[in-house]
Amino acid sequence: MENKYAYVTLLSSENYLFGCVALYRSLKETGTSIPFLCACSKSLGDELIERLNSYGIQTYKLKQSAIEGLDLANEQSFSHWMYTFDKLLLWKNGGAKKLVFLDSDMLIVENIDFLFEYPGFSACSAGHFLNSSWIRLNSGIMVIEPDDKVFRGLMKQLPLTLRRYSMEGKNVGDQDVINDFMSDWPERKQLHLPEGLNMFFKYLTFAKSLGFSFKNTNADKRIYVVHFVGAIKPWHLNGTRRLLYLLKVVFKNHYGLGVFRRYMNLIK
Repeated sequence: MENKYAYVTLLSSENYLFGCVALYRSLKETGTSIPFLCACSKSLGDELIERLNSYGIQTYKLKQSAIEGLDLANEQSFSHWMYTFDKLLLWKNGGAKKLVFLDSDMLIVENIDFLFEYPGFSACSAGHFLNSSWIRLNSGIMVIEPDDKVFRGLMKQLPLTLRRYSMEGKNVGDQDVINDFMSDWPERKQLHLPEGLNMFFKYLTFAKSLGFSFKNTNADKRIYVVHFVGAIKPWHLNGTRRLLYLLKVVFKNHYGLGVFRRYMNLIK
């Protein structure tokens, strides 16, 4: 990786292609001059990578899969998140000094270049305002300082976390590995980013009732990034499915209506 500083997302399947495009376009609209890169999983086909390039997105293909060589006998417990483990490969030192990772189902509302001033593993405990017991790191947006020692530690933690979650019959993803590795993260307050940097779309209206808003002069209550969490993404919607989503999610979440319109324009 030639860039010392970069925004980076991960693409592992065609399912998130349009999300990646919307993320890139929304980031550009903030006026940032920092490069945006898409890390493509080893399994991703060249044709799909060429489609990304056609939108002006810089890509680089990961040379390995994070789960190569692991025993996948209990694959069922993590099959849904299998390719998210490739996020761990971003800690492998490839020349970058600092990265800001962004999930590919995010909309960047305002410039967030200031995140490069934060130390590695800075992230949000997203949703904490909803439930005070949610204190773990959410890996949807995260500052990464590539370091081979940290990378080796994460890769050592990976099979341990997989085994534990499998025994407990729970789904597991990259976030769980990172939280096990950084078990003291909840106490390390200097690594906690304001929740407005990872605001779940479906909770926008409720968040507004608690004082969160766009353009808020209080940085702790300002919404910079909207995260479209959940299995159904805006780019999946058409016809009846779109109408149902509008009725169930968007119209009930009136503060997010403008955000939804903007997002849909970005994925055209």
